Amino acid sequence: MKTKSLFIYRIVLIILLNLCLVFGAIFLYIFYYDKLPGTIVLQTEEEVVLSYDLPIKGIVYMAGQDENSTEAITKTVAKVDFKNEVTLVASRPQNYVIKTKLFGMIPLKNVDVNIVDDVQVIPIGVPVGVYANTDGLLVVQTGEFEGIDGSKCAPCEKIISPGDYIKKINGQELESKYQLVSLIEKCDGSVQTLTVRRGDKIFDVDVVPKENKSGSYKLGIWVKDNAQGIGTLTFLTSNGEFGALGHGIIDIDVQTVLEIGDGNLYRAEIMGIKKSERGNPGEMTGVIFYGQEPLGDILYNYETGIYGEYNLDKIDYLLRGFEDATLSEGMEIAYQNEIHEGNAEILCTINGKTGLYDVEIDRIYPNAENINKSLKLTVKDEELLSITGGIVQGMSGSPIIQDGKIIGAVTHVLVNDPTRGYGIFIEEMLKHSR
Repeated sequence: MKTKSLFIYRIVLIILLNLCLVFGAIFLYIFYYDKLPGTIVLQTEEEVVLSYDLPIKGIVYMAGQDENSTEAITKTVAKVDFKNEVTLVASRPQNYVIKTKLFGMIPLKNVDVNIVDDVQVIPIGVPVGVYANTDGLLVVQTGEFEGIDGSKCAPCEKIISPGDYIKKINGQELESKYQLVSLIEKCDGSVQTLTVRRGDKIFDVDVVPKENKSGSYKLGIWVKDNAQGIGTLTFLTSNGEFGALGHGIIDIDVQTVLEIGDGNLYRAEIMGIKKSERGNPGEMTGVIFYGQEPLGDILYNYETGIYGEYNLDKIDYLLRGFEDATLSEGMEIAYQNEIHEGNAEILCTINGKTGLYDVEIDRIYPNAENINKSLKLTVKDEELLSITGGIVQGMSGSPIIQDGKIIGAVTHVLVNDPTRGYGIFIEEMLKHSR
């Protein structure tokens, strides 16, 4: 009996040890996979040393070529061992691929190496007012109401969903929610054909409005036709484009990036700052001067921010208050492989003064699932902490600068510790502005 029990014990122990080895190997693989960036961007004539201190080896070859072909071998830049330092230099824009293997044996990841021309932008850091019209009427909620006979009515139930955009009614373009309300109230209960966009699909649906207890015809939906607020302008480019916010305009009701038709940037003045506290992020409050000429036109709203063209006549306003005049002359950008943990600065406007404030880059996430949280940072500047308590709403888009280069923009605050927050890589923002 003891022999049999000992045998079973040994079998179970062997199984457990094997499981530990398997899970350990999987964990190690995932750890190294996440540690290695998917893309490395280098500037021409720039000598960059790659050193990730990982037991990974690979071969560099021209993109579009097979690493085993004669062409690829002749184009090989170097045998890469990331545990040792490897220098890459290129004289012109071109793309390479690094095929990596863990311990030189297990296929791990293909890393794209993109050689690009020098890129400079003008960091801004000033507050702007944002006004954007939705591309159609955004449905934020559907529901029922009491009909004229006391019954419950829900004309759009299982037809229209939150997140849909209503583009037309009976073939007529819709420009505002008031237009829709007016047309429905005048429909006399006849069938109405709505043109709806849901994701990438556009289709028509027929709905029959019902009278509410006041005798007005209704659809039982709540819609939105614009978004507005205050944020921070991140950068300007030499060809007249801008990027701002570091994240898209998101509708709080449906939690999706708003699809906009057009919009504008306006002058904004901060009138007060509610300091951030643990568990209660603060905010900038101010006034937006909608009656004045716009600072620029908003053309796109993406996950990474809002983008468009700025008014050249307003450049002096946008560059106002700089303590360091050299910033207005433009600044090189740093790609994620150049960024390091440690000292950095953010450029923002506090009490009417645009200046640099000390922060520290705590961690870099080269493969972040949420690209708006690729950098974690902590505010260290005593003056900024005394005024704002850390990061507050309205600071989203404030440029992050390290070693004389712009590396990203502030995007989020940590609710439980407002002295800390997240940022996005500047290269992610520039993908939509060039």
